Amino acid sequence: MAAVVGEGTFHLSDRQCFAILDWAGEQPQSGLVLRAFLASIALAGLRPEEALALRVREVELAEDGAG
Repeated sequence: MAAVVGEGTFHLSDRQCFAILDWAGEQPQSGLVLRAFLASIALAGLRPEEALALRVREVELAEDGAG
């Protein structure tokens, strides 16, 4: 169950977050792209307006590809 933090704001448990990411990765056609986008939002703790403004050129990956 998600915890309500404030009006219109809630947090997902790790289990819920990874379940959503797994579901996204299984979607046909753009599933892996959707999974990467949602993981970026979740793991970076982005607010919705930050996620909408995010551009590929602004993303930096570690040299080993992790990130």
